Amino acid sequence: MLDLVLPLQCGGCGEPSTRWCAACARELWVAADQPHVVNPRVDPRVPVFALGRYAGARRRAILALKEHGRADLVGPLAGALATGVHRLLSWGIVETPLTVVPAPTRRS
Repeated sequence: MLDLVLPLQCGGCGEPSTRWCAACARELWVAADQPHVVNPRVDPRVPVFALGRYAGARRRAILALKEHGRADLVGPLAGALATGVHRLLSWGIVETPLTVVPAPTRRS
């Protein structure tokens, strides 16, 4: 009954009755060789990394969180980010303190 008043949908694909489905969780999974260095960069002195393509469930979840207030997606997205940051630290690519800057979802 609650789904009629406040419908619950997966933040990655829109599947009903779930906040984050198993298929989207697999798509957000961080592969063993990720994150990757992004090239070309605007400023070569500032390293930029990506956990994957900004597409599919990853893109839809980020947009849902940033533009539509889907705070329930913080968990899955933060988990992927934490995995990526941990790998960069363990690989010795970055050091602490570390600054994470979110990218805008659209051009200014």
